[in-house]
Amino acid sequence: MAEAKRLNEEGFWGLTSRVTKEHAQKVADTAQKIVDRVLKSEVLRKLVDDVKTLVGMVRDYVKGDYRDVSWKSIAAAVVALLYVADPIDLVPDVIPIVGQLDDEATLLLAIYLIGDDMRRYRAWLETREVLTDDPVQRLSS
Repeated sequence: MAEAKRLNEEGFWGLTSRVTKEHAQKVADTAQKIVDRVLKSEVLRKLVDDVKTLVGMVRDYVKGDYRDVSWKSIAAAVVALLYVADPIDLVPDVIPIVGQLDDEATLLLAIYLIGDDMRRYRAWLETREVLTDDPVQRLSS
């Protein structure tokens, strides 16, 4: 089991090495679509706050507003968010429940790997005076 976990983490980090600033911009540009997709999914809905944090962190990074995070962590968020946004994935989402489990696993792996960065980003958000409760809504302004 530990070996499978290690291989999953290594494979995930391997994907992050191919992420470009254009990929991050794509997440920033499609933020609301990603959140809407998560909200429509019975399986993913419980992760909506974490998804909003990931989306907000990427968007603030792209805008240059938040840089207290490594590119590797941004790339991990981008990989997970683009995987969720992409209708063509490992297990098609048209298969009820099972089709969204790979999306959930990808998000959970990213959250596990960059959870400390997400906590720092949330703390940073709390220190900002101009803040709404919804990072996606805040970023569209």
